[in-house]
Amino acid sequence: MENQAVLFSIAKLFDEADSILLTAAENLDGDALGCLLALEAYARAKGKDVLAVNSRPVCPLYDFLGASDRIKTEIPNRKYDLAIVCDTGDISMIGRLYEENRLFFETTPLLNIDHHGSCYGDICWMDPSYSAACDMVAEFLEYHGGISAITPEIANFLFLGILYDTGCYRNTNTLPSTFERSAKLLERWADYMKLIRNLYQSTPRSYAKIYWSALSSVFEVSGGKGVWTVVTLDDFQKNDVDPYALGNEFVNDYLRSVRADFVFLLKEDPEGGYRISFRSKNDGVDVRIIAAEFGGGGHKMAAGGRSLSPLSEIVAKIEDFAKNLP
Repeated sequence: MENQAVLFSIAKLFDEADSILLTAAENLDGDALGCLLALEAYARAKGKDVLAVNSRPVCPLYDFLGASDRIKTEIPNRKYDLAIVCDTGDISMIGRLYEENRLFFETTPLLNIDHHGSCYGDICWMDPSYSAACDMVAEFLEYHGGISAITPEIANFLFLGILYDTGCYRNTNTLPSTFERSAKLLERWADYMKLIRNLYQSTPRSYAKIYWSALSSVFEVSGGKGVWTVVTLDDFQKNDVDPYALGNEFVNDYLRSVRADFVFLLKEDPEGGYRISFRSKNDGVDVRIIAAEFGGGGHKMAAGGRSLSPLSEIVAKIEDFAKNLP
């Protein structure tokens, strides 16, 4: 098995650490959240002093998991034997917690587990052949503790990440191995229907109103090669939704359904400017290229960035990108 060497190294690091800090990108999506919750539950069961943190609170859409309170928003002023960063292409994407705790991250042994992005840390397990980072975490847990390590609760957390990153098996990163992993998690009593109901059939009315407003004003670039919309701070305020609580669910499950080669969502940022989420629907369109123009990154089919420029300038730059597409 190709991963035996890296799994052995990770297991050794895990075994030697009495205290572990877990974190991920500040834009905590379903895959990153699933990784943190699964590793936190497993480490706790192994008697580790473990803490999961993120720069922002967990999106309320994931409250159904009953575990959001396990993710804290501050790093204590203390030493940890190991830090694990999951599903985060660049360490700066941790956001506020990274900026406030640079010395911690520079001096603490660091393990990076990701299926896209770049390598960093003392041990980097970055493998794009996996459909989700949760798939990688599942492999580690099974390697380290056997299949019994994956309890029903942990199986749910891991299944969440696979469903999220494959778009419920609709994305091109869905592979035969994805279904094999899913079957294993179902055998460990992952509650598939509970996840489906809550992820895809339980949108709060306040969110639905924002989605309706955004979809009622969809625009084109380059004759329809790309389509886009914007969610403003006024939209958030009118519908009493925290701007930071609106994750990628809208662009993944609604905007991407519109016919185009790629789509993008501009979300007005309370800190100024716009956060931009790109999704490709065509293997010939690599949205990492345009995301990089806005200081961001990601992977070929999904990427993001941020800009302080006016909306018109942002759209014009993306229009130029779209014009050069085949």
